Amino acid sequence: MTSTAAAIALQDHAALWSVGEVSASDVVNAACDALVAGLDTPGLRILAACTRAEADYDVHDLLPQH
Repeated sequence: MTSTAAAIALQDHAALWSVGEVSASDVVNAACDALVAGLDTPGLRILAACTRAEADYDVHDLLPQH
């Protein structure tokens, strides 16, 4: 997966999560994929480091508000 494709996938997962279509752990998995694809920011690292148990609580705080 290219970094561009990973960024788009992460953005899509975040949008779908915000409307309840995917789980918070799906967003975390997409963040992990983005790191593997070469994207790297402090916020992305924190998001990718969330466990499945933490994801339901932490993803809301880690994603930007719209």
